[in-house]
Amino acid sequence: MLQSKFKSVRCVFHIALTVLFFSFSSMLGQQNKSLETSENIMESVFQDVWQPFMESYRDFDIEKFESVHAKDLTRVSISRNKIQSYADYFPEMKGFFQQIKKSGRQMDIKFAIVSSANEGDKTYQTGYYCFRSRGSDSEEFQPRGYGFFNVLLTKQDGKWKISLDADNRSTITEEEFNNSGTIYGLD
Repeated sequence: MLQSKFKSVRCVFHIALTVLFFSFSSMLGQQNKSLETSENIMESVFQDVWQPFMESYRDFDIEKFESVHAKDLTRVSISRNKIQSYADYFPEMKGFFQQIKKSGRQMDIKFAIVSSANEGDKTYQTGYYCFRSRGSDSEEFQPRGYGFFNVLLTKQDGKWKISLDADNRSTITEEEFNNSGTIYGLD
């Protein structure tokens, strides 16, 4: 009788262990798939938003800059206490692009992505940006200012677009910027 109970306990133990093993394997598979999906999304976000955003600054291309933003954009400049719509924001940016170009300077922007969260057709990212410029007599871009940003990106017609863009000036150093996250730059 005792031996029969021992076999039953052993059988239950093996079943429990097997279930646990398959559950754990399934969780690992889902984690890897989630990580893979997240990496694919981040690459897609880079290609759809950050790459053309940086190119638009470098090339003074306001149309490319506009193309990475959703038509229902909400733009928040915290340091200026200003909230703008798509229609208000882009004439201002066009003037900014023209002013820098007219001065004979070149401009550049780099990003340090600190955090990302995504669910379906929405991705939220935080990070820092570094605005840089150089004159015609300079070989290297020099940092002119840093800011902290929050963006909500939404997928529209198969492309990621910036729906919410909020930023605030920051007093970080170049070293802090370079060590704060995944760096996106054109150089």
